[in-house]
Amino acid sequence: HDRDLASARPLLAKFKGRYIDSLGPTDFTEYKNERRLAKKADATWAKELLLLSASINWCNSEHDWKLPNPTKGRIPQFKRNKLRWLRAEEASNLLAEAAKRKRAPHLVDFIELALATGMRRDEMLMLTWARVDFGARMIYFDADDQKSGAIGSIPLNKWAVTVLRRRQEFRDEHCAKSPWVFCHSDGERLQSVKKAFWALTKKVKLTDVTPHTLRHTFAARLVQANVPLRTVKDLMRHSDIRTTMIYAHLADETTRSAIELLERYDQNMTD
Repeated sequence: HDRDLASARPLLAKFKGRYIDSLGPTDFTEYKNERRLAKKADATWAKELLLLSASINWCNSEHDWKLPNPTKGRIPQFKRNKLRWLRAEEASNLLAEAAKRKRAPHLVDFIELALATGMRRDEMLMLTWARVDFGARMIYFDADDQKSGAIGSIPLNKWAVTVLRRRQEFRDEHCAKSPWVFCHSDGERLQSVKKAFWALTKKVKLTDVTPHTLRHTFAARLVQANVPLRTVKDLMRHSDIRTTMIYAHLADETTRSAIELLERYDQNMTD
């Protein structure tokens, strides 16, 4: 939602009052140049145009409008950024520094729960105690609770349970009636961890690390532990196995073991 709002603002500033069918190549060339002058990355203005395109398509499909889509063929394709995940030392340094932040006691819990479950940032910030089942050691999702729009669940390991118990103790001490897992001492929901997390990564000198990197780290560790990609897909709650495949190259040990099997086969043949 926040990403879409950020994309909508420059679109509104540029095209407010224009008819869709009046927009042409020159308009989008001007838009691109203006965004570049504003020192915005090409991927940024491309996402902005994607929002415009998606909005037009939604109006046509949901309301049976017949709007032309002038963005068609004018949005560049960009290669996926290099997959960023935390090595063991990086994760340890991040957690050690987070533990020092007494004014932000939620930060270390946020990081640990993300590493233990692979939950998305907003899934954690919107998590309520009603969906946490300590008995079954599960977190449940309704259709509105996760990106895929599907009903689902996440199993909780001991690490995740320990983190949630700490959050429970915080709630019981400060705001016993708060429904939110991540809340302030007054019981209000924690709205964002962006600034605190950015300051933390800067302190430990980590680059290109965002809260979503924690989710990548969860998946990377599973793959490196030789967990089958189908299982990783289920734990990540991906709707398509192709999304999970971005982690496949991290299974170095699995690949090495397979080659060693061939070596043993070759030795047996020689003997």
